Amino acid sequence: MRDWKDEYDSYLIKVVPHLKNDWKKITSKFKEAFKVKVTPFFLKNHYQEISGKIPQSKSHFSHEQDVQLATLVREHGLDWGKIAEEMRISDPVKIKNRYYSFIKKKNLKDKLCRESKKKSLQSK
Repeated sequence: MRDWKDEYDSYLIKVVPHLKNDWKKITSKFKEAFKVKVTPFFLKNHYQEISGKIPQSKSHFSHEQDVQLATLVREHGLDWGKIAEEMRISDPVKIKNRYYSFIKKKNLKDKLCRESKKKSLQSK
């Protein structure tokens, strides 16, 4: 938007938490307050820029990480916090989601654990 004003930023910073990130409501309130034509997509992206809350890009798991995850699940059970700590991944939810959406869904746990055992035997 060409004629963006600082007061728009302060309004966004104030309103977004109050309206709980409901971008349609935020956009309509913004249009009422300033009589400006904006889209929810624009406001959301602008808010992320000014607040420093830019979402992280999706991280992809490597095959080695899948092998490690399957092995750690066998060792620690479903203690996602402990597994995340050992894998040095900050978000245990990512690990849990990877396990359920890929490894368990495709029945890969046993295959990955066998692969892990083979690698450990070869390295000895």
